[in-house]
Amino acid sequence: MKKGVTLSNIEHIDCASHKIQNILKEGLKAQETVVIAITKCKKMATHFHNSNTAQDELKAIQKRLNQTPLKILQECTTRWNSTFYTLERILQVKESLCLYASTNNKIPQLTSEEWMLIDKVITLLRPFEEVTKELSAADVSVPSLIPLIATLERILNDFDSTDELIGDTTAVLKQELFNKFSFLENEVLFITTTFIDPRYKVKFFKNTLTKERVICYILELLEDSQAGASSSSRSPNSKRARLDKTDDSGEKKPLSLKDTMTSLMDTSDSRAVARGGHCGAMPYLETTMPYLKNI
Repeated sequence: MKKGVTLSNIEHIDCASHKIQNILKEGLKAQETVVIAITKCKKMATHFHNSNTAQDELKAIQKRLNQTPLKILQECTTRWNSTFYTLERILQVKESLCLYASTNNKIPQLTSEEWMLIDKVITLLRPFEEVTKELSAADVSVPSLIPLIATLERILNDFDSTDELIGDTTAVLKQELFNKFSFLENEVLFITTTFIDPRYKVKFFKNTLTKERVICYILELLEDSQAGASSSSRSPNSKRARLDKTDDSGEKKPLSLKDTMTSLMDTSDSRAVARGGHCGAMPYLETTMPYLKNI
């Protein structure tokens, strides 16, 4: 389908959720200890999925422990975030699984270190799960992509890449996220839609020149429209800059996607933003569109 659209010269946008899942695939196979622990969890899920007797036994154990009976969720390669949901459920029923494994050798047992690893992996994957849900929502729009990715990057930066249990996984996720989405501020469609969205404006732009570029582009469209000429877009190369960081006074940043995005937006509101030039646009455009300079 994608090839057909390309051959037809139809402008299209790649699926961001699919890119997120490819990032996760690369990250989760980067560290052998993570691969081993996740493989054990998948074997557990397969065991209970294929055996009604095993499910009944696990359910009976959960009732004896006065726990709400929960089924083990099996991973599905075509279902986004399914690995996260499988690991999360296994951790939820950890006690019941340990009791089941103590009397039944049909499922692998996780060591105490592997249980800790699974807990950390879930924490690491949760922001990706939140982003995927946001991108898969019925009302998602193009302007949300840059803010969501910028927020995800900020959250990942809080994870320690030297952690013995998930350090390599964390490092690969950070690198893959950059590789897959670093192009966003070079695409006029993404920066323009983000800029004119009153929720975001320039709050999530990492490149200090992006504001000036997008204003130039909008003014050129208006100039061409006034002159009766066809609109044209330019996306000049610009120097990449890191997202400005503010002093957090040693406080730990929130890992929740929505909380982090709100924090970033609040911080951006209080930060002085450099004003851009008019880039040779007609003077009357500057006077009729003053709000562009005040965003």
